[in-house]
Amino acid sequence: MSSRTQSQPSVPGKSLETSRSNSASNLQQSLFGTPLPGSMNDELMVRSVLGDAIKRSGKSRPQVAEEMSDLLGLSVTERMLNAFTAESKELHRWPAAWDRAFCHSTCDDRLLICRLQAAGLRAITPQEEKLLDLGRQYLRRKRAEKKISQIENDFDGVDL
Repeated sequence: MSSRTQSQPSVPGKSLETSRSNSASNLQQSLFGTPLPGSMNDELMVRSVLGDAIKRSGKSRPQVAEEMSDLLGLSVTERMLNAFTAESKELHRWPAAWDRAFCHSTCDDRLLICRLQAAGLRAITPQEEKLLDLGRQYLRRKRAEKKISQIENDFDGVDL
């Protein structure tokens, strides 16, 4: 796997399971190293994904707002969605606490995926998680077989 994925996914995934895309030390460096000034401002990415996800959902903004209101237990309005997606409304910041409700309402998880990728992480499907586990189990078995072979070699010529 690559240490960072720069492109945004074009098709929504089916899972919000996450996996480190690199070792813990590289992940820590990507999140907590010395970033360039302004490099962690995701405002334009978030605005872009919000607007595109609403368009692709086939739902109206009032429908998305109503579904989000139900999911969040607080009022979300069309006007709020308009403000969050308008580039001219710089002071209107999207609350990350609303991400899951938005993704559920639009049936589009790109917002969560983009946030993960910006942090150097990847989202994987349950099937991909099983494949990773299968690979891990194959490696464990291979190492165990190698260890067994080494121990057997130690007993060459020894009468048991």
